[in-house]
Amino acid sequence: MAERREIWDSIIKRSQKVAASVAKQAQTIAQTAQKKTVQTVDAVKVENQIKKTRQILQEEYAMLGQVVYQIEKGNVNRDDDVLKAACKRIERTLERIAELQEEKQKIGNDEAAETAEATEETEEAESEEADDEDADNAPDMKICPHCNAGNAPDAKVCVACGKELE
Repeated sequence: MAERREIWDSIIKRSQKVAASVAKQAQTIAQTAQKKTVQTVDAVKVENQIKKTRQILQEEYAMLGQVVYQIEKGNVNRDDDVLKAACKRIERTLERIAELQEEKQKIGNDEAAETAEATEETEEAESEEADDEDADNAPDMKICPHCNAGNAPDAKVCVACGKELE
């Protein structure tokens, strides 16, 4: 009877360790998913800003083209200040696109770093779990194929149903 109690205590102890490990891994996965979601939202926002800024750039080019066209047609006099201002707006818009692309790249780099960190944390947790199992030194029990009862590792007959163990 004491042997059965030891077996059940061992089962409970291992079950608690497995449950704690699963809970820890689930928490890590949830935190990683939350971070990735935030990063994805941020990346999409930046991408939308890039698209809008490119649209503005196209409008600036079109405006400059209209001015040049009107000058060439002779409808307006050439005004270097107007042309320089249009070119400066285009340059600022191009700079803004470059800044946004750098921001998007940074978000991607942060995501890669956090993914590596999460992988490392998971590997550490699995390593700790393996170390705990090694430190436990509890022998594996034999499970009866007939009644699923736990038995001592060296048992030849099931303590619950009395049938021979394989």
